[in-house]
Amino acid sequence: MRFGRALYVIALVAQFACLKAVADDLPGKESFVARVGEVWQRMAPLYAERGMEFPTFDPAEPRFREAHESWRKIDVWVCQFKSVEVQCVPKSNELVMFSREFPLENDTLYDKPPKPAWSEEHAISEARAWATAFLGEFPSNVGTARARYAITAMQSSKYYDGEWYITWPRVDSRGHPFACDSVRVTLSEKHGAIIIGQFFGSKYEERQDAPISREQAIEISAGPARRLLGSQTARDWFQSDAGTDATRYKLGAASAELWIVNPDRIVPPPAVEDIFSGGPNGRLAWGVTYTLTDGNLKETRHSLSVWVDAYSKEILEKDSAMTNGREVEVLDGAFRYFISIGTLYSLVFLAGLGVILRSNHLRGRPLAAGSGRLALFLLVLLLAGDCFSALWGSWITGSMYYSPDYKGMDFLPWLPVTPLLTNYRYEEKIATLLGGAFWKLEGVWVIFSAVTWGVTIFAYKISLGIVARLRRARRHENGMSSFEGSAGRVQLP
Repeated sequence: MRFGRALYVIALVAQFACLKAVADDLPGKESFVARVGEVWQRMAPLYAERGMEFPTFDPAEPRFREAHESWRKIDVWVCQFKSVEVQCVPKSNELVMFSREFPLENDTLYDKPPKPAWSEEHAISEARAWATAFLGEFPSNVGTARARYAITAMQSSKYYDGEWYITWPRVDSRGHPFACDSVRVTLSEKHGAIIIGQFFGSKYEERQDAPISREQAIEISAGPARRLLGSQTARDWFQSDAGTDATRYKLGAASAELWIVNPDRIVPPPAVEDIFSGGPNGRLAWGVTYTLTDGNLKETRHSLSVWVDAYSKEILEKDSAMTNGREVEVLDGAFRYFISIGTLYSLVFLAGLGVILRSNHLRGRPLAAGSGRLALFLLVLLLAGDCFSALWGSWITGSMYYSPDYKGMDFLPWLPVTPLLTNYRYEEKIATLLGGAFWKLEGVWVIFSAVTWGVTIFAYKISLGIVARLRRARRHENGMSSFEGSAGRVQLP
């Protein structure tokens, strides 16, 4: 046991020594150090001009290590010197990110959230100067900057100074912005640049043909938006926001913008940066955003987005957020319908069989006459009803109304829908009508019911014809067998 522990400790020490050797002897480390030194030379004057502290760079002191950038899935080199960290891509020496930590102990605390001293224009100008100093040259393929001021640090009930967040989205030759690629700068009015990053990782082949129109995108997104609003994923996200009851939300006005996106998952996100996390391949898509109204048709602060491919018209829904596992629910509902309604139809058959037997006995007919037709009709009605119930669950549930407890029996061809379907509570979740009057749902039920009965009667008549032909063929075979048997008996001596 002691020998095994000793070997384990030796292995750990050897592993640590190997890692340290790799970190201290990165291939091309000298060029990386020179690149970092150039960054220091460009940024130090900015700090000095603004009266801010910045450490003097000593090439012998920084620590170097390798890291992995999850977005582009590439390895990067990291140079850490005191409170400053610089990242770049090996071989190309492309600068990726600059970050600096500041202790908050010496900063001022406020009883109320402090307001910024800078205007948005000044913050953007400062951020551009810092980004240019870090990158050496400010990228030309970026769009209009967006700036916001936010307070991110507190101590007890007091507030620290806020920070500016400025973003320039990468754009293509037509000015379409990338959802994930951008130049980002985080600034402190007292300490200067905190984070500077250039994240251009998307691969995108620009097309020259015209995308679909804004109106087309909004029209295509309407149905998926209702399904998304009715999905439990969306409702859980909204309800997690201070307990907001989102079951009464309805879709409001729609707006649309073109973005180059990297689709992997679509959920109601807190920020556009959190929408896509799948990979580097981008495509042009319309981001259709709907405002959400409450039960009184007043706009709320919430919104909901659906993304439509600008060329293929595909809805980008590679997550289950929009369907909420609808395929599994529909299959499970179809099985429940078959068992439950099949049991009900079995009881109906038994009751009908009793009536048939009584009637045939009084009329002197064979007792079982007509029972086969009743069984066949109920079987065809069960199968047709199950199919159209599954279509109802796929097309109507989650689109015209939200059902918190879908069991596959929301549609029955012989039972009209009632307001109870869109107004009941199940496990703190409330069923609700989505975007429309209840009479529209009743109208859809009438159509589904009429088609179900039509299909049932048509299939029943076809089935009767098939059964009749089979019976005639069987009687013919039996008749031929009897004739041959009789002929054989006549020829016997």
